[in-house]
Amino acid sequence: MLGLGEIGGAFLEGLPALSNTKLGKSVAKLFGKNVDEVAKGADDLKGGRLGGDGHREAIITKADDLVSDGWEITGGGGKVKEEYIPGPTKGTTKGSNYADITATKDGNTLRVQVGKQTQSGQPVSRERTNLVEIQKKKPNDLLEFLPYNKKK
Repeated sequence: MLGLGEIGGAFLEGLPALSNTKLGKSVAKLFGKNVDEVAKGADDLKGGRLGGDGHREAIITKADDLVSDGWEITGGGGKVKEEYIPGPTKGTTKGSNYADITATKDGNTLRVQVGKQTQSGQPVSRERTNLVEIQKKKPNDLLEFLPYNKKK
């Protein structure tokens, strides 16, 4: 019997041929992508955990706007890997964060968190927690929240 490690590469190479099969549709449902995208492999993905379409679109649009304003994207933005901001405990990821966009300009660093807001216009709980944690870890830097589900 073969283990997953032994068949993983062959499985990924054969995925495009599975697009219209029951297995291919299951893979698409499981990964939230079509089979061809899954087959490309993780090395082709930019920007870390990109979230859903609305989240990704907001990140890329904001990063493009920042570049137009003279900022350099140094993390995330759909351009490069997101900046990892470690938590207080060494050797674990507990309490760590990833900024959706990190940009620098004229010696200043800006971090942008993109997320959902409540009906009252406040970041949802998870985003508020991330914003507070990032601000504590990087108190001298600029921090912005950009909602992608703006109130209508």
